[in-house]
Formats: sequence, C-alpha cells, structure tokens
Amino acid sequence: MSTSPQAPQNDMIEGSGDGTFSSFKLSALRGRMTFGDSIEIDLSKRLPKYGNNFIGAYAAKSIGSDGREFIAYVCEPQFTPRNRMGPAVAAIANPALLRLVGSGLGKIIEHHTNRFVFIYENALGKPIADMDTGLTLGLKPDRVHERIVTPLLSVLKDLRDKDIVHGAIRATNLFDGGKENFDHVVLGECLSLPPSLAQPLIYEPPDRALAQPTGRGMGTNQDDLYSLGVTLALLMRTRDPMKGKSEADILQSKMQYGTYATLLNPEDHFPGGIVELLRGLLQDDRRQRWTVEDALVWLDGRRLSPKQGPKKLKAARPLTFSGKEYTYPGSLARDMFQRPAEAVQLVESGDIQQWIKRSLADEEMLTRFENAVKSAEEQGRSGPAYWDRLISRVGMCLDPEGPIRYKHIAVTGEGLATALAEAFVSNRDLAIYAEIFSGSLLQYWLTILTELNVDVSLLLTRFDTCRSYMRQPGVGFGLERILYYLNPDVHCLSPVVGRYYCRTPDEYIMALEDMASDKGARPSRIMDRHTIAFLCAKDRKVAEPYLYDLASPEPYRYVMGTLQVLAAIQRYSKMTNLRNLSDWMADYIEPVFDRFHDRDVRRDLRKKVAEIRDKGDLPRLLSVLDNADLLRNDLNNFRKAMRDHRTLVIERNDLAARSKDIRNFGRREGRDSSVVVAGIIAALLIVGIIILYLNGARIL
Repeated sequence: MSTSPQAPQNDMIEGSGDGTFSSFKLSALRGRMTFGDSIEIDLSKRLPKYGNNFIGAYAAKSIGSDGREFIAYVCEPQFTPRNRMGPAVAAIANPALLRLVGSGLGKIIEHHTNRFVFIYENALGKPIADMDTGLTLGLKPDRVHERIVTPLLSVLKDLRDKDIVHGAIRATNLFDGGKENFDHVVLGECLSLPPSLAQPLIYEPPDRALAQPTGRGMGTNQDDLYSLGVTLALLMRTRDPMKGKSEADILQSKMQYGTYATLLNPEDHFPGGIVELLRGLLQDDRRQRWTVEDALVWLDGRRLSPKQGPKKLKAARPLTFSGKEYTYPGSLARDMFQRPAEAVQLVESGDIQQWIKRSLADEEMLTRFENAVKSAEEQGRSGPAYWDRLISRVGMCLDPEGPIRYKHIAVTGEGLATALAEAFVSNRDLAIYAEIFSGSLLQYWLTILTELNVDVSLLLTRFDTCRSYMRQPGVGFGLERILYYLNPDVHCLSPVVGRYYCRTPDEYIMALEDMASDKGARPSRIMDRHTIAFLCAKDRKVAEPYLYDLASPEPYRYVMGTLQVLAAIQRYSKMTNLRNLSDWMADYIEPVFDRFHDRDVRRDLRKKVAEIRDKGDLPRLLSVLDNADLLRNDLNNFRKAMRDHRTLVIERNDLAARSKDIRNFGRREGRDSSVVVAGIIAALLIVGIIILYLNGARIL
C-alpha cells in the first residue's frame, strides 16, 4: 500500500507579541508551486523583506514569454487568511496600495499539496524601516505629510469604501516603491493573515493590545488610523521615551498616561497641524478617535480640535496585589488574569469589593461586580471551575472595554473565531473554548459591554447559536460546527483532505476525486467530525439530512450516509465525470450489499453497480442502492421466509420428539386416521340411506 506524500518540513521561527507564538514553525517549503496555468512560484526563493514571522513571501513569475515578476504570499494552515476579500482588494486601483493580481489555491508539484496564495505585483521596493519598535528616524514632518500621510489616507478611504480593514499598518510594511526618498510610498499586503496578528503590541490600541494576537478580531478603520498614527510618531520622533522598556511596560504606560504621551518625547516640537493629526489618531478611546472622514477634512486644510477623551478612572487609595499597588482598575484586571491563584485570595477576602466601593466610588462597577459573582454561581460553587469563572468575570467587570478573559485566553468578541481556528490547527486549548461556549461567560460579557461600535444583537445571536451547537454532541455539531460557523474563511481541517485546502463542498469533492486516483491512498473512513461540520456549515442541505446515518455505528448506514452526501454535492454543484470517485464508491459501498437478504438481489445489485462504476455519476449509483421498493420487498420476503422456516422448525422438532418412542410411533396417528375414515364412511352411508328413503325405496 502506498502512503500519502510527506508534508513539507518546518523551520523554527520565533514569534512576537505576548509569547503565544514563540514556538511557531513557518513552513520551509521546497520545490515549485503553480497558480493556475499562468504563474509559477519558486519556493526556493524566499523574500524575507516582504514576509514576516507568520507568512512567507516568495518570488513568482508568469509562465510565458513576458516573464512578469510577482510576489507570492503562501498562507500557513495555522492562520486563516481573509480569502473572501481578495476580489474587493484587487478592484482597488491606488498607487499607494500594493496591487493584488490574484488569489486562490496554489499546488506544490513535488508534494501534491495545496496552499492558499495571494499574488501581488512586484512593486514594493525596500521597506522604509528595518524594525517596528524603538524607531527614532527623525523624518521631517513636511516630508511625512506629503509622501506618507497623503497617500495612505487615500488608501484608507478606498478601503473604507470597500468595507475593508487593513490590519497591518506598521513601519516595516511601508515600502518606497522602488523610488528614492520615499517619492512613491506603498502600503504592503494584509490579507494573508488574520487582522492584526503580525502587529507588534505598540501599534494596537490598548483595548486590542490586551487580547492575544490571534484573538484581536477584525477591528475597524479607526484601528487602522491608530496604527497609522503610531507609525507616523515612530518615523518623526528623535528619541524613544520608552527605550529599554518591555512591551508590558509600554502597554502599562498607554493605559495610564495615554498613547501620545507614551510614544512622543516632549522635546520633539512638531508643527501644529501634525500635532493635531497625531492627537486625533492616537486617542485611546475609540469614541474620541478620529475617523477617516475627520482625517480627510484635516488633509483638506481644515483644522479640527482633537476630542478630549474621558478622564481615566483612578482610585483614591491603591490596592495591593501580588506585591504591587494599583490605582487603575484596568491594570489590576490584566494582572489578576495573569495571576489567578493570588486573584482568588483577593476576591475571597472581600478586599476588591471594598476597594471598588470606597476608593473608586463607582456604583456601576460595584453593580457589575455583584452581577459577576451571581453569574459565576449559576453553574455552582464547587471545584476550581467556579474560581476560573469568577476571576474571569471580575476581571471583565474591572475593565469592561478590555477583552473576553478566561483562564489564559484573552480575545475580543470577533477575535474569538480566529483564536478558535488557530487552537484547532495547533490542537491546544480546545477544552477551554468548549467551556467558554458551553457556559454563560459570553452572555455576561455582552451585559457589561460599553463599546458602541459592536453589534450586540449580532453577537448575541451568534453566541446563542454556538451554545446550542455545544449542547448537541453528535457529529455535525459541537466545537467543530462552531469553528466553521464563526469562520467562513476556514478551510476543512479534516486530516482526510488536509493537504488539499478545501474551502467549499465543490473543492472537497474534487479533492476526493484526486485522492481516489491512488487506490492505495484511499482512507477507510471519509466523513469525520470535521468534514461533516464543515459541510453542514457551508451548505446544510448536502449533509444535515443524513446526520443520523453518518453517526450510526452500523457500517452500511455510515457508508450510505457518505454516498448520499457526496451524491448531493455532485447534484447541487452539477459536476460530471467523477470517475475516480465513483470507482472508489463502488468498492466503498460493499457493506450496503449485506443489507439485502436475497442472494439473487445482491447479485443483481452488484451487476448494476459494476455497469456504472466508471460513469462518474454518484446520484445514479445512489439510485441503484437507495431503492425503497426493492428494500421493502426484500424485507417482506425475508419475513415470509422466516415464518416458513419457523413452521418447518416446529414440525421438525415435533417429529424429533415423537420419534424418541419408536415402538408407539405412528399409533396415535393411525387411531386418528381410522376415526376420520370411519366418520367419512358413516356419513356417506347415512347420506345414501336418506337419498334412498326420499326416493321411496324400501330400506328394510
């Protein structure tokens, strides 16, 4: 038996952010990849200046005489690309935005493996910075205004009009376009990774920086504006006020003093217009942060007064926790989340409740705290799970604008989906996500939410749906169904078709068609939990009607369920000539023949299947086996045969019992027979006498 091609080997790449990806491995791809019939990607030529720790960029060129050069971003299966946004981005014609030529599946020839790729024009040039943090380039404000601010605001306007968030605006993702002195700045690509995944913490607003990189979610255009403001500040400043500080220190300073004061040195004196722009973009409170429209108004020369954000809530007296004193509840919430054991003691002692009541004097927060305790108690107070629930809720009540926190997971409402996808691929934290979706944590978070840009009704509907899926543990439901329900861009993660990167039912069945060409590589089971959940999420009518059969322990039911699903996909997608797959199914359905009792029926069915096995028509193959009348007649005949057999068995047993007394065997039957014969003769005599009497004959 042959084996499946080996997956490409990996190289260790250090991650960034909060350490979540410190051991992430960027695939070390080898060989050639083809994109359609027109572009070839050379996987031996990686372009480090265009990629990052989470995505590899490679040299590509067109196949043909013109030999045009491109940049190919080959996506990692661990991180979900925004593949559905490809056409919208490709439609944007802006010289300051890297032009997308195409996106879709690329095939690695040597490994027979598919990866999703984005193909861009090779028009980036050099990055304007070689690092993202600690920059002090000291660029002139006028130069930055003309060559960076103006073109990038036009890009953000185009993205906003297409309802697209870039999510990757940072110094190392800005390029000179091959021109000297930044005459033609170009913003790099953004679709190959979840939004903000590769963003260093300094480029994210505090509320999003508190979430893990995979769980930051889509965000808004205002988050792009914030990232732009950070980029401008790093490019223009001459000294770094946070030099030598860790990311945690920078985040703490942002939360306490604000981003503007954290990033900019008071000794840097910028023109009033630039200061106005920076203050508008670097507002930590998104309700006060400038919008794209505000920035465009500023660009037209109209001066706007930056909005003043609300004063940060500060306690009159500090609260001591883990040897440190806290006056800001947001900072306490972050550290409680990181030290749950000590946080339990703090909550259990009642100190935190008294601190909220007396030092913060915040009635709303006190009410949230009381509701947090009640919510945690809904599932009982026994066991460590109660304290996990309580600490999670207390942390969110202290920082309602922060992320959803549970154990060591911190995500935004939208980021929960991408974080779950990464957890599935890396096969970790799944039990924690199951607890999140099964419990009432998400519903509690919605009750304390203060973010005005979040569609609460939409999130509530989604979370309720996820909770209902968790209550149904069978195939087609559970955490797998939630994964594909929340992540329309996620490909099918089933190991059966893992190397094909299937995004739709059509691509799934074509993967099986390709797999079926190698008889030695055909798996014994086609439909697993991932496959069934994927198909149910993509098109309910092709899989949900057959869930009972797919979950059955009886082999023939499972096989019939599999064939019904595949036939439904072929029927709805109007595919033809699936010859390899129909040949595979002709062998795969062997257990179904045993469902019929009549040997002649089984022989006829096998003959019909043999006649159409190479036709590539799964619905026709299904019609041969899924014949209700044939099955009913077979069952009725089988029941009749069983009754006849039972009668014969009873007669045989009776004869066997009587044959044990061989001397008297037959005497009772003889007596019974003689009585019957005598009765018949007597009846005939009586009838004859009556007839003679009626005819007047003398009888005596």
